[in-house]
Amino acid sequence: MASLAVAIGLVVSGELWSEVEILALLSVFMITGAGNALNDVYDIEIDRVNKPDRPLPSGRLEKSVVMRAVSIFFIVGILLSLVVSLQIDFFFPFALALINSVLLWSYGVVLKRLPLIGNILISYLTASTFLYGGSLTGEVMGVVIVLFILSFFATLSREVVKSIEDVEGDKIGGANTIAVVWGTSKSSTFAVLCILITIALSPLPYLAGFLKESYLMLVVVADAGFLYALTQIHKNPTTASTILKTSMGIALVAFLSGAIFGLLNLESNIAYISEKVLFIDA
Repeated sequence: MASLAVAIGLVVSGELWSEVEILALLSVFMITGAGNALNDVYDIEIDRVNKPDRPLPSGRLEKSVVMRAVSIFFIVGILLSLVVSLQIDFFFPFALALINSVLLWSYGVVLKRLPLIGNILISYLTASTFLYGGSLTGEVMGVVIVLFILSFFATLSREVVKSIEDVEGDKIGGANTIAVVWGTSKSSTFAVLCILITIALSPLPYLAGFLKESYLMLVVVADAGFLYALTQIHKNPTTASTILKTSMGIALVAFLSGAIFGLLNLESNIAYISEKVLFIDA
């Protein structure tokens, strides 16, 4: 999903694929994989309660093997981002990859256990993949910033819901998540607020003229999913988390659709103007 976010960030910025963009996608794939694996290493005790069938808590995989893979993934991902930055002569992608790698490591080791800070950090890291993709054009455009903001609040809502879902295991594992510190009721209210902000801001890319009508049609479906998730947070946080993830996926498709139709429309206009110029010249 992180790699897909890079692709969407690129397309909504009005660019198409080349070898450099593929390297960028692989870079994010490696760094995100490293962060996920590192997080699993430091979550073994919590997962023994919440998800005992995972490879590490079940004993099917050793920590030393995972840590070697984590190191390799981080190094390869950062080096690929450096190659990308050198190719496009814009060092934002490399700087972002390097900073985010440090933040991912800090999250797994320390920040995850701080209430709300860890959730905010993950939301930023997830949303920043759109900035990474958009920066491959040589600048960070307004539409990508809007996408970053929407992704941040949507991800933050799901992060809080997941902490409510895992509250019992987190208490045993000593993780001071927002649900452990604030309680499930206040945490649910905060998640609802983040979802409402996401829904309220969702028409902005269309209203600002960044994306075409196809975005608006699909984002309405995503918003309906977000609204349904609101009704499930108190009843069944596991269901709410799944619905939020599905709705976020639909929102990604909405962005991609709106951007692609925008590119097609732009290409059609260029072709039309070219024909007129050729006709005048003739």
